[in-house]
Amino acid sequence: ALRFWINRGVKVELTDARDATPYWLISSKDPSALKEALKN
Repeated sequence: ALRFWINRGVKVELTDARDATPYWLISSKDPSALKEALKN
């Protein structure tokens, strides 16, 4: 989800050849914590 009033977030690059979407932009008040959560 992208919230335009939050100026921080994470860009997640997608590598699925079946999906034409190159990346997701996910807004977050704490992008570092989100990044760590997505690693697991």
